[in-house]
Amino acid sequence: MHFFGMDYNLIYPVTIVSFIFMFSFAYMWQVEQNREQQIIISNDRLFRLQNQIRPHFLYNTLNSIYMLCENDPKAAQSAISNFSEYMRANLDYLEGVSLIPLDKELENVEHYLELEKMRYGDNLEIEYDIDFVDIMIPPMVIQVLAENAVKHGIENKADGIGRIVIRTRRMAKSDFIIVEDNGVGFDINEINRDDESHIGIKNVRERLNRFLGATLIIESEIGKSTVAAISIPRNQKDSVSNKTLFHQKTH
Repeated sequence: MHFFGMDYNLIYPVTIVSFIFMFSFAYMWQVEQNREQQIIISNDRLFRLQNQIRPHFLYNTLNSIYMLCENDPKAAQSAISNFSEYMRANLDYLEGVSLIPLDKELENVEHYLELEKMRYGDNLEIEYDIDFVDIMIPPMVIQVLAENAVKHGIENKADGIGRIVIRTRRMAKSDFIIVEDNGVGFDINEINRDDESHIGIKNVRERLNRFLGATLIIESEIGKSTVAAISIPRNQKDSVSNKTLFHQKTH
């Protein structure tokens, strides 16, 4: 200190400031490490959940295809094509793909919903109202919402035709992807419970926020329809610019 002509009185404040910077850096590094670990844990939990659900879905799909082979060979060929594309999309996701084009995700969702229509027939209607597709999104986020619409909404619908609408809307500040059904709805508070019944939704939220700074808003009520809206800020800021769009209901 004497050699460089520095004042000894500066030692203590400089040392304190240095420790503050070191502590802040270490704290931010630890926060980021914890965040990375939580994403990994969440993905692992989703994979386990998918492995539990998939055998039941696969059994129903293969059984339906088996019946079609005898009664309607052309429909069986179409079902096999949808099934193979559905499986390929899931395998791509398991290989760690972070983002895919929106039109590819919608194509994968269409394969899945066509397989579900084998089971429901005319009792399930699917509508696509697409305004744009020129963005990248995490894979399977729309598929998870579509699966939830079938499982928690349409599957338990006692009467009437089940209907799922998938739409995209481009607004001034945000892009919206909306999955809507006219099913039986559910208690929205269930999503916040720490169990495996809603791991898929939690995983979707984490990946949307991590890769796009986006949010997922879900509105549902027991006995009424469910609307799930993904809001993707065009300026990469987490905001929802037009909530009236979210409240468009299926008729």
